[in-house]
Amino acid sequence: MKIIVLVAALSAGAVGGCIDRKQENPDASSEYGAAVDGSAIIAVDSRQGGITGVDVAFALDTSTAVDALARSPEDLGSPADAALVSRSDAVTLTPPDAPTDRPPDDVMLPGPDTAPDVPLGVDVASDLPPPPGCTIGGTSYLKDESSPTSLCHICTPAVSTTTWSNGNEGAACATGKFCSAGSCSAGCLISGNFYPDGAVDPTNACHTCQATVTTTSWTAGGNGAACGSGQVCNAGNCQTGCWIGGAFVSSGAANAANVCQYCDPTSSTTSWTNKADGTACGGSTAGRFCSGGSCKPGCLISGIFYADGAVDPTNACHTCQATVTTTSWTAGGNGAACGSGQVCNAGSCQTGCWIGGAFVSSGAANAANVCQYCDQTSSTTSWTNKADGTACGGSTAGKFCSVGNCKSGCAIGGVFYATGAPSQQNSCLTCQPAVSATTWSPLADGSSCASGKVCNTGSCQAGCWIGGTFVGSGATNATNTCQICTPSNTTSGWSNNDAATAVPCGTCGGTAACVNKTLGTCNKVAQNYWHDYDGDGYGNPFEPPTLNCNPIPGWVTNSGDCDDGDASIHQGTTRCWTTEFYSLDTCGSDGSWITTTCPNGCAGGQCRSLSTVGTAGIVTCGTLQCTASEGCGFIAPAAKPPMCGTIGARNYAMCDGPNDCPGGQVCCYISPTSGGGAYYYAACGAAGSCPSSGPGGGSLLVCDPAQPNCPGGTTCQLSGSYLSVYFCL
Repeated sequence: MKIIVLVAALSAGAVGGCIDRKQENPDASSEYGAAVDGSAIIAVDSRQGGITGVDVAFALDTSTAVDALARSPEDLGSPADAALVSRSDAVTLTPPDAPTDRPPDDVMLPGPDTAPDVPLGVDVASDLPPPPGCTIGGTSYLKDESSPTSLCHICTPAVSTTTWSNGNEGAACATGKFCSAGSCSAGCLISGNFYPDGAVDPTNACHTCQATVTTTSWTAGGNGAACGSGQVCNAGNCQTGCWIGGAFVSSGAANAANVCQYCDPTSSTTSWTNKADGTACGGSTAGRFCSGGSCKPGCLISGIFYADGAVDPTNACHTCQATVTTTSWTAGGNGAACGSGQVCNAGSCQTGCWIGGAFVSSGAANAANVCQYCDQTSSTTSWTNKADGTACGGSTAGKFCSVGNCKSGCAIGGVFYATGAPSQQNSCLTCQPAVSATTWSPLADGSSCASGKVCNTGSCQAGCWIGGTFVGSGATNATNTCQICTPSNTTSGWSNNDAATAVPCGTCGGTAACVNKTLGTCNKVAQNYWHDYDGDGYGNPFEPPTLNCNPIPGWVTNSGDCDDGDASIHQGTTRCWTTEFYSLDTCGSDGSWITTTCPNGCAGGQCRSLSTVGTAGIVTCGTLQCTASEGCGFIAPAAKPPMCGTIGARNYAMCDGPNDCPGGQVCCYISPTSGGGAYYYAACGAAGSCPSSGPGGGSLLVCDPAQPNCPGGTTCQLSGSYLSVYFCL
């Protein structure tokens, strides 16, 4: 865009010539405007091409020029596209974004004028004053021009030429909003003045701006709002009264829900005001008065309201009894405190007590308890206990008051002590009324007077009282070192002397400790020793012993050896007889054999057990039970306990009943030939009868006595050998 500035003393004809030129070319595409300052005229072309003479418009006077500018501000482009220069100068201004092509420098503006033509392109003097406006963010704006982003901000050079200033006050900037102090705010424009939304009408406090209702006039509202002293808004008018519970209440109107409240705008326009205390409630509440905003029973006496039961401030024995009268005091309140140590009695204030519904004079005793009396200085409502130690008197002679009760005891030094109570100075002195009710009496010697102490000749001492004699703590019995007085254990007998752990004893220089108050076992005494020839730890009882304080090599302190030539035989050893299968010998502690009978026979030094004869696959082996596959073996008749297994055994049993053998086989008992030295044994054999064991020997069928199955002519009998079996014989 290019700006052509023409400066001349134009005549009307010259201006008309220019206008005629524009009219001659009405189809020209140039956009223009004009401004005049004195005699200076500015023509502005916003096209991208050059300026032609017909594109220039002139104004004949200032008002016309300004009007032309106002009619087409958009044609001027940016305010920076216009410039005002001094007279007699002409210049072409080229903005930064405009094309650089322009008419030749020798082109002159046509038209009659009185000033010489000025070629295009002549620069304006740099010292010309800038036009009035602002440069904000690198862009130029004319004076009073609005911000492109906010209608409420304008260019005000007088305030700032570099920042936006608040402007367009009251101008509509959005629906229901107007410019106010630089902000687009909701409000009303009334009589040319802007009011924020919610603002109060300055001429009527009950009217406000309600922009959502209308933006051009006041809106009635604000019911209940204060609009003056003792006044509130009601239907758009300011009235004297109250606004309570969402409704208008006239001044002086009563609360329909409470006769003791009314509208008093001078006190509050938003809540009920309590009527003065003592105001009669009236109506159906006759005889009642307002008090604290409530209708209550009471009395109105001398113009003052008193609640029912209130006390007469001039006589504590008078009260308001509304059921009796509401206009005067009523005598009453018997027993009520009316002064220090005083109670009401028949309407007067008297010194004394009120106990059990009756008046009691000061000092009067309780007829039911001689140890209680009326002491109004302590209590006017209950009995007071007489001082402990006060004699009960009358029929209770020899007794004294204690915590309000008449008791047996002693009154010593003005203090009562119960019977048996000890003296605080000497616990061996106690109150014994039978001896004296006014002095301490001594306890019997030996009496306990404190922990670990007993009385002795009237004083409390640490020690024991044993056999009617005092023994000091730690003293031992003269006849028994193991007895000592230990009061912490007992004060009435001896205790064990735990410290005596090495008391000399015996003739061998031994010692012993005290146990249970007697001397324990001496650790070194003379003993009898017996000769032990076979070294099994048991001595020969058939030789006399030797008494000695110390052990003798080869000698022992016991004599329980039944055979001192065989180390395997001694006290506790057992053996079966070689000739009698039912006898068991046991070596006793004195070296002699003790014989017992075995009902089922003897084997391996043990009485036999036949508990598994009927159990399949299990063989009895002395006290053991073995499987039939391992068998039971033992050496007879020696005292060798039987064991499971047959290796090295002289006698053995692989079965002890008919059901220990696999299917079809039988259990056979084999006895040795007479004098042959062979073994006894039981084993499974082929079905049928058991074979002979050899010359002179025997083979018998093993049976179960519970289920005998013997061949004809035989019975199931107990074996007479070492084996635990039955056989058919």
